[in-house]
Amino acid sequence: MSSEEEEENICNISIIGGRLNGSKCQQLKTSCSHHKKEKKKVRRGGYLKNKEEARKVILEDLERINKFYGFKYNKVSIRDQSTRWGSCSSNSNLNFNFQLLFVTPEEREYVVVHELCHLKEMNHSKNFWNLVAKAFPNYKTIRAQLKSRKILSEF
Repeated sequence: MSSEEEEENICNISIIGGRLNGSKCQQLKTSCSHHKKEKKKVRRGGYLKNKEEARKVILEDLERINKFYGFKYNKVSIRDQSTRWGSCSSNSNLNFNFQLLFVTPEEREYVVVHELCHLKEMNHSKNFWNLVAKAFPNYKTIRAQLKSRKILSEF
């Protein structure tokens, strides 16, 4: 038996409904290399499966919300980011995590507003938060909700 076969046996990974299940290394809170590879494949599959739906929903939110702000932006990308819900580049490109598809509409719209406001204020200054507050006066509550959520490492 090769070391890869042994590792697969020890790990005992099965993929059911796009999620990793029954993994001994999951139960033991460890990660063998085989598990990491499988987890990455599952995550990539979830991204590819949901990317276009996320793009549709986020672009609808972006167009509707930006009627209020009227900011100019360039490219909009839907990404599989592991630590961010969104980002804004100095070139006015907006990036959004595909997993925004799975948060509440209010949380998703907050992220859209947050990134739009970075087009005017590329920092988290008082002026930036005042811009955010124009659309989301309760931004602190929504921001706390999002911070308590984990971006899923597997899909």
